[in-house]
Amino acid sequence: MALGVTRHHVRRQADAQRWRTIGPHVVILHTGPLTRAQWRWTAVLHAGPHAALAGLTALELFGLSGWLRNQAHVLVPLGVSVPPLPGLTVHTTRRLADEDLVRVGGLRTTTVARSAVDAARWAGSSRRAAAVVLAVVQQRLATPRELAVCLAGFDRVRYGSAIAAAIDDAAGGADSLAEVDVARLVVRAGLPRPRRQVVVDTPEGPRRVDLVVDLPDGGLLVLEVDGMHHTETGIRLADAAKDAAVVAAGHRVLRLPVQAVRADPGAVLRQLTTIRELAARRGGG
Repeated sequence: MALGVTRHHVRRQADAQRWRTIGPHVVILHTGPLTRAQWRWTAVLHAGPHAALAGLTALELFGLSGWLRNQAHVLVPLGVSVPPLPGLTVHTTRRLADEDLVRVGGLRTTTVARSAVDAARWAGSSRRAAAVVLAVVQQRLATPRELAVCLAGFDRVRYGSAIAAAIDDAAGGADSLAEVDVARLVVRAGLPRPRRQVVVDTPEGPRRVDLVVDLPDGGLLVLEVDGMHHTETGIRLADAAKDAAVVAAGHRVLRLPVQAVRADPGAVLRQLTTIRELAARRGGG
């Protein structure tokens, strides 16, 4: 309208099926499918001048991978009314300070830390909330400290305990929720709490490993927690070379696929318990 385009002209173009409207505020200058960028703009513009892209939708804009969703999330101040729109989830908040907002490519959005905390508290389960936090840190979009500072700004947060625990786990070096699960199984098996993201010296040079456990016989157990990409041939070969180097240094290696940890944690627990018992016998304990 600032450029002289009238409502009558918009209606005429829409009737001719050259343009289309979405809700009362948005005009799309084509009739084809929206790109991801166009859908993000549509969500924010539809929700009004006080709205910001939020949660997983904002994190996608910042580069979070593996969490793509068709549903768009926006955040508006409490009391702002937004007309319903299919595919759009509107969240209201009493707490939306200037420091929580940035512009990315002109689009108003919440910061990475605020987006991560919001995505976690809207996640639907405490486990999923923890997974979001760990993914954001693992993909280096925010630091545990930044997330902790943001979380501290809320009075009450759904899944707050799980989010805080995940931030602590991330600060301790956990790269994924599966690593956290394995660390807990290690303790349940009667072994010391594992050290995370440790660099182990080997005859082939230093190798970074996921978890290291001190065994009762004085030896080390190296635990590698493998995602789906570890089934690729090149990565499998690299994993085998790393395992051989760690074994050559006198340590033991147990490689655990994420699917096994999730599908049958009891079997993993039994493996770890057996390793502890054998090490205790060797150590005379």
